[in-house]
Amino acid sequence: MIRPEDGPHRAGTGQFVILEFDKARPIAYSELLDGASYVQDQDQVATYRMATDSARTVALSPEKSLALIRSMVNGGT
Repeated sequence: MIRPEDGPHRAGTGQFVILEFDKARPIAYSELLDGASYVQDQDQVATYRMATDSARTVALSPEKSLALIRSMVNGGT
């Protein structure tokens, strides 16, 4: 399993959301400094999905996230 301390994940380009619909193909949405981007090409949406999966793989569990935040607030690392 990849851990955050093992290095970066593929979702390091900024925030985005994959929008799923019941009766339409998914799209990726990303806010930009001066607008927004809606990605409809399914190959590109798949790239966003891979980035999501990569981030999920290295993410801490909720319990470990809370412990990390608490240690940071208390002056630890």
